[in-house]
Amino acid sequence: VQTCALPISLRSALDHLRGQSVDDASAWLRQSVGGADHELAGWLAEARAFTEAGDSVRALERLRCAVAARPGYPDLHALLGAHELRAGQIDDGIASLSDALCLNPDFHEARYELALGLEARGDREAALAEVTAILLASPGHLGATALRDRLTSRRRSSRSEEHTSELQSQFRISYAVFCLKK
Repeated sequence: VQTCALPISLRSALDHLRGQSVDDASAWLRQSVGGADHELAGWLAEARAFTEAGDSVRALERLRCAVAARPGYPDLHALLGAHELRAGQIDDGIASLSDALCLNPDFHEARYELALGLEARGDREAALAEVTAILLASPGHLGATALRDRLTSRRRSSRSEEHTSELQSQFRISYAVFCLKK
């Protein structure tokens, strides 16, 4: 069971109900219903503090609590995904960013982070497709423009290297055939 499975105020309300203290339970339930955003803000503040302290494991735990509490918030999925990418959890990051885009397909920053994750995984074609989608909707997106340029220059240089290698191989074969004919 995750430590964030139930909000603190709701856990307290349930504890009071088990103890048959209905008045106290009622007060905790009112706080739970009205204070859910305070709890979310707390998880985000803790995640920020853990990130600043260099504790990515605990920061990710808090962000996952926030996403579990508010699964319909694309911003939370995107924030979690970006942190997962930076922690080296590429597949998890890609999944979280994909969730953000399922909730909001026009979320260009989530799509940009997704493209970075796909690039990190080595899937340049998929990364380029995501970047192209961003640039169609927002041609001035600087990050997407730079990433597109980087992805296309790598593709051109790898094609050039392949072509050069192929030419060198053909030259070696031709030279070997020439030597055999002598």
